Amino acid sequence: MASVSQVLLKQRREAFQVILNKWDRRYRQQQAVQWLPRSVVPGLVFGIVLAVMSRTRPLLLPSEIIMATVIAAIAGLLVMLLAVFLWRRPLLVVARRFDDLFGLQERISTAWELTEQRIHARFNLTIHQLDDSWDHARRIDASEVLRLHFNWKEWGLVAALIAILAVLLILPNANAESILRDNQQRATIDAAEDNLREVTEDVASDPSLTSEQREELLQTLERSTETLQEEDLSIEEAFAALADAEAALDASAQDIQDQVNSQASAFELAEEALQQEAPDLQNSQQNPNEGNAQGQAFQQFLNNLAENLDSLNQQQRQQAANALQNAAQALQNTNPELAEALQNAADALQNGDLDQAAESLEEAQNQAQQAQQQAQQQQQSIQSLQQNSQSIQQSANSISQQGQQQQGQQQQGQQGQQQQGQQQQGQQGQQQQGQQQGQQQGQQSITVPGEGEGQLQQGDGQQGNQALIQADGGQSQNQANSAIQGQQNQQSGSASSPAAGLGAGDGTGGDGTDALGPAADNQPVPQNNNPDGQGEGQFEQVFAPRRVGPGQGETQIILEPDTSDVPVVEGDFSENPEGNVTVPYSEVFSDYSDAANRALDQDYIPLGLRDVVRDYFSSLEPGQGDDGQ
Repeated sequence: MASVSQVLLKQRREAFQVILNKWDRRYRQQQAVQWLPRSVVPGLVFGIVLAVMSRTRPLLLPSEIIMATVIAAIAGLLVMLLAVFLWRRPLLVVARRFDDLFGLQERISTAWELTEQRIHARFNLTIHQLDDSWDHARRIDASEVLRLHFNWKEWGLVAALIAILAVLLILPNANAESILRDNQQRATIDAAEDNLREVTEDVASDPSLTSEQREELLQTLERSTETLQEEDLSIEEAFAALADAEAALDASAQDIQDQVNSQASAFELAEEALQQEAPDLQNSQQNPNEGNAQGQAFQQFLNNLAENLDSLNQQQRQQAANALQNAAQALQNTNPELAEALQNAADALQNGDLDQAAESLEEAQNQAQQAQQQAQQQQQSIQSLQQNSQSIQQSANSISQQGQQQQGQQQQGQQGQQQQGQQQQGQQGQQQQGQQQGQQQGQQSITVPGEGEGQLQQGDGQQGNQALIQADGGQSQNQANSAIQGQQNQQSGSASSPAAGLGAGDGTGGDGTDALGPAADNQPVPQNNNPDGQGEGQFEQVFAPRRVGPGQGETQIILEPDTSDVPVVEGDFSENPEGNVTVPYSEVFSDYSDAANRALDQDYIPLGLRDVVRDYFSSLEPGQGDDGQ
């Protein structure tokens, strides 16, 4: 009986497990649809922040912002999907959730606990409870209850964020050119950095370099590489770092070339010594000049001498000993080991010890062969260093071209700003000219005759209220000013001013009192313009001459003489003498040229001006011009 009950409980538990897993998959699908818009919102916000920051300072291009936004959105989506579908929960927790969602009144969770025997009850009661729970579970349509609901408000937020990002990316960005230029500059510097790393590997594996040369070169290359790795590196600094590396490689190649040349010169001297001291022996042997490589003729001579030692007479032995001794002296500074072997062979020939002479000659042949191999390696090392130097020079030229392009763009921007400023100035000048013309059109003309009829010509009030006074017959300036003030008061409608009746007379008065009223008697015109707005006040007359120089009816200004006690110095002053150049031009040119060359080698001269400075001093060199200067 116990075994039958266990089998039944196991079957019911498996059946409930299948239906719970089915409901759980549907529930996870519903959660994924619900969290889908929420998962991409952080990525879109991140992209909008990047777009705004790129407008305030050079940061990223629109394509880079789109790429970063897509990556962030996909990352948020993946995190959501992993959290929804891979987060496993115990089936008892799942059963309690669906009891709550489907309104099953804890039937499924109780049935699950019964199948796991967490709740102990009679077998008949357990079977009845499981059957009841199963009947309710089979009638549940999970797809109907757990519908895939799309929250259109959240999707609207996503659409709004996409629209904002699109606007920020479509609108022109003033920093786009700067960002593009910085990216190109960084790419060029990165390429130069990779090139330096390859050159460093070649130098580290070069067998022809001495330990001191290799260590010095590696330090220079590593220092230049570290400089190129710095953030916010300028074009000038990158070019200077590459120039240092190039100069170090050229110096090492020149040092090795000097060693090769010294070695070749020493072998040439040794071969000349052999030809001079042992002409008979040379004539009886193969011509050493037939050799093409460095020291090959010398090595051939040693080989022939070693093979024919027994057949040499006393005179030929002495000649060979002298030749070997002179060759040893010629090679003493460049190859002391070979010189020592040659000297030993010469001593043995002079002493008549042919066996020792043959052994020393063999040692000399080995040393000469090693010297020849070393010379070949040095030639290969020179070629490698020169190629690496040219490669670095090409990288420096690329950086230089990048700097020249930046300078050209900056100059174009400055020219554009200058043109805008000139256009604005021109527009302001036109506006000022138009204002002046309008003022001239709005002027009023008042003629105050000394005798006869008074005339007043009043212009349009909208064109201005200025007055042009022409005083004939020596009328005072005060009369004109009074006329202007009276006209203004008349226009403003001021009844309290005595000048309000200006021009209201019959025009028959000979002294002009009819036309000008009280102002004709040179009396100040009372005005109702006190600060408190009441009463009448008088203002002090201000002398304001209309033009310089005496005129009709005006006072002439006479300057007083100087009454100071400073004595007046009189006498004849000679002109400044003309100077003469006392230093020949050819003697001082080299000093200026050397100073310019040192500045070009040491200082950070602008990239586009180096060739200009060299050409300038080359053109000034004595003997280049028509007159020798």
